[in-house]
Amino acid sequence: MKKILYIVSTLKRSGPTNQLSYIIKYLDKSKFEPMVLTLSSELKEDSMKSYFEDVLNVKINCGDCEDKAFVK
Repeated sequence: MKKILYIVSTLKRSGPTNQLSYIIKYLDKSKFEPMVLTLSSELKEDSMKSYFEDVLNVKINCGDCEDKAFVK
């Protein structure tokens, strides 16, 4: 299984984040393991982090996780 790391500036609800969710949703999970690295902290009310983790079963890493605003 090959790992794919998607690097994004944010998981804020927006067009690019929606497109990434579609790409991951239809990715052949028997061949690929998707992961996402976000470069900014995510505010809970505006983030799609829980959708990526709970619905798409994708591991999310944060480049700025020391920030307490990041959704844990």
